[in-house]
Amino acid sequence: MLFSISTIGCSPELWEAAAAGMAAGTQPASSYRYSPNSGEDAKVCVKYQTQYGWSKGYSVQGTIIKGSDLNRATGTYKYKYASTYVVVFWDQDEASILELQNFIGTLTSVQVNAKDQQNRYWKVAKTDYCF
Repeated sequence: MLFSISTIGCSPELWEAAAAGMAAGTQPASSYRYSPNSGEDAKVCVKYQTQYGWSKGYSVQGTIIKGSDLNRATGTYKYKYASTYVVVFWDQDEASILELQNFIGTLTSVQVNAKDQQNRYWKVAKTDYCF
């Protein structure tokens, strides 16, 4: 492994798969995105549930990917085959893997409920506008 892992819903296997294609050394966080051929890079707005409601929105780059492709990329069977996930890389050693809940179709600007690997709730939308 090329770097240490902090956990915000981060999978060590995903990082190892992502790191396999990267050169060692420091790079800006935006370059640390995992983009499998079957995934879609998109600007997304994410919010997480707090004790008092919802966090502010964060406009970040994410990868929209099916569970089957995420399993293939990580060499695991941790992700639901037919589910859709959004992988958000916050920094070179932090990522959230969000499973979209009751989701069929294409991610749009309408917020969709999601859950991370620690069962925290999120809202995700594919949009440049984030509030």
